[in-house]
Amino acid sequence: LVPVLLLLGVTSVGFGQRSFFSADEPAGGPAGSGKLMLLRCNDVGEELRLSDEQREKFARMYQQNRVKRRKFFENVFDGRVFSEPIETVNVRGLLDQWNQDFEKQVFEELLTTSQRLRLEQIELQARGASALALSSIAETLELEPDQAAQIRQRIQSQTNYGPPDNTRIPSSVLRELTPWQQRQLEQLRGELYV
Repeated sequence: LVPVLLLLGVTSVGFGQRSFFSADEPAGGPAGSGKLMLLRCNDVGEELRLSDEQREKFARMYQQNRVKRRKFFENVFDGRVFSEPIETVNVRGLLDQWNQDFEKQVFEELLTTSQRLRLEQIELQARGASALALSSIAETLELEPDQAAQIRQRIQSQTNYGPPDNTRIPSSVLRELTPWQQRQLEQLRGELYV
């Protein structure tokens, strides 16, 4: 549920928040990644202490990326990029790579080191327990394969109707972590963003 909400731009930290984009800018849509969707929220921008110049630059970068991406994928679907039929093209892989490249560009050209770190912490909080399913987090926490499987099972068994409460990770999931892993996770998530 959370990855879908992040893809759509709906997170517990982003509910009802207005983007600093213009009113005619469509809400949601593929903005790149969870981090970039969060970066579009005014409250997250305030938490990161984005300057007006950074906000304006990000809005320009986002709009330029959106236009380029639309044109590229129109050409892909019109058969002007690859010689093979569109059915054989890994469009999702292309989109993922495009989004990763754009995120990297934003991180390098726009955000300071401390802003990048805080944005990553906020994204982990927004992902809630599902953050433990990320390979980078599992690696950092040194999760054993059976431990990771048990955590995935616990995450999948969580039934949540309505907006997710991602400010905490359920105790049933935390019990699967060692005290050291719990401390590491707490450090990765940083100060609680509400």
